[in-house]
This record gives sequence, structure tokens and C-alpha cells, in this order.
Amino acid sequence: MSNCLFAWPDRTLTTATSAPTFSGGAWSTALPLTNLQDTKLGSVARSSNAAVGSTTFDIDLKTTREIRLVAIPDHNFSFAATIRVQVDTEATFALPYADSGTLSVWPRYYPVGMLPATHESYADGKLTLEAAAGLRSGWWYAFPATVQGRYLRVTITDTGNSSGYVQLNRFICAPAWQPEINMTFGGSLAWVADTDSSKTLGGTTYFDRRTPRRSLQVNLEALTPGQAMTWAFELQRILGINGELFFVYDPADTDLLMKQRSFLANLRQLNAIEYPYYNSQKTAFELVEVL
Repeated sequence: MSNCLFAWPDRTLTTATSAPTFSGGAWSTALPLTNLQDTKLGSVARSSNAAVGSTTFDIDLKTTREIRLVAIPDHNFSFAATIRVQVDTEATFALPYADSGTLSVWPRYYPVGMLPATHESYADGKLTLEAAAGLRSGWWYAFPATVQGRYLRVTITDTGNSSGYVQLNRFICAPAWQPEINMTFGGSLAWVADTDSSKTLGGTTYFDRRTPRRSLQVNLEALTPGQAMTWAFELQRILGINGELFFVYDPADTDLLMKQRSFLANLRQLNAIEYPYYNSQKTAFELVEVL
């Protein structure tokens, strides 16, 4: 297991000092590629068709940036879809500085040995359409180490998509902090149900179902003073409870549990940096999923 990642800020978003641009492919006029820069996840970009030439796009960050993680919080990609991300300092991509290679968007979901032989997913461990219904189908990739680049090329191959197009709600590109010592035991991962309920006088209960969101507590109990102040303390100052980060539980997990434990999140609250021992600090992060 690799140490967890806290990835922020999203370098594709427009700020007071930078205005990255998206280009390429063929996209719906009503749902253009620029929607990928909208932090509201309900705002999506939809390709005009499912041809590879239509679903490939480039990003110009306008200046050379550090990049560790790329991610898509939600999409409609089919189980056969693949994705490739290249990073370069030149817009030609003749010799990319970094290349994710061609990756499956939907890797194995169930660990070997977890399913009975009669289960529909026993052979390949992958989700079925029925099991995937309602799942926030996020995708992410962490480069083995931080890379630098100004331009990104995203190649999505999903020509057999039954919808006849691909749709995604963000494309996140961010540097990341990876603590030198990983999170300790004692954390927790849970579903938070925002569903409202009301009961009639006759005793019948009615529910207004909302999509459950994940909640994760991460304990970092072996921070040096430098890490605590430069990263943990600054992260909380910059993000507050409204800013976003993409948390990756295990960057080495490119299969199996990668979808379940990593997601776009806000901080539920800002926690103190504690001083339990000489020359050692600790803190905890309480993360709640952004939907």
C-alpha cells in the first residue's frame, strides 16, 4: 500500500491569475467542453458522437504546472471504455513528458475470492450493469511521481457506448501532498444518508431519497513540524470547508478498491494541529464526498 494523497488545487479551473482552456474533439453546443471547468458536478460536457476523434480533447494550463493526479468524478463511460492522459511542455505531444498509457476506466471491482462461483461477476470480478446502477463512477490516475507540464491530451476510447456519446462532469488535474508517513489505524469510512423521511398519522413512512455520500476520517499522527505547517495547516487555511480536494486512499491501488475509497471531497470541519510529543505533530481530516 502506498501513502495516501491529498490532491489540490484543480489547475484546470479559471482563477484571477490563470485561465486554462479546453479544445479539440466534437462536443454538443448545449453541453460544451467548457462545462468541465464548472465546479457544479451537474454541469456536464457531452460529445456529439462516440468516435475517438470526437472524444479526445486537449487542455492548455497556460503555464507549466506540477501534476500528480488526474480525475473524473462521474461519467457515462461503458465497461469497455479506456482512457489515456499525456502531459507535455509542447502542444504537439510528439514526445510526451509523461504518459499514463491506455487504462481501463472500469477495472476489477470485487477482490478475488470475495464472490461465490454462482455470482454474475465471478469470472472477471467486474460490475454488471445492474450492480453499477446509481454508482458514482469516478475515475482517477496518479502518476508514480510528480510531473511537470503545460499541456494535457485526454484520449477517451468508447466507440461502443450505447448512448452514442460520452459524458463527463469534470476533468481534474492537480498536484498532491503525499505524507511521508501514512495515515494510522483508527480511521473510518462510512456512507452518509441525506434522505429525508416523514411519518403519517397512520404510521406510514415516506422517504425523499438522496444519493448517499461517502465520509472518511483520516488520522495523520507522525507529522514533522515542517509537514504539519507547510501542508496540513495550509491545506485547511486554503480550502476551508467549501474548497475541494481529491483524496486517494492508496495510489498503488489501480484495480479492485480504487473506486470505493477515493473521491472528490470537502473538509467537514477544520481540525487542530496537535503536539503530543517532542518534535512531532498530528491531526485528522474529516472528508465528505462532493456530489
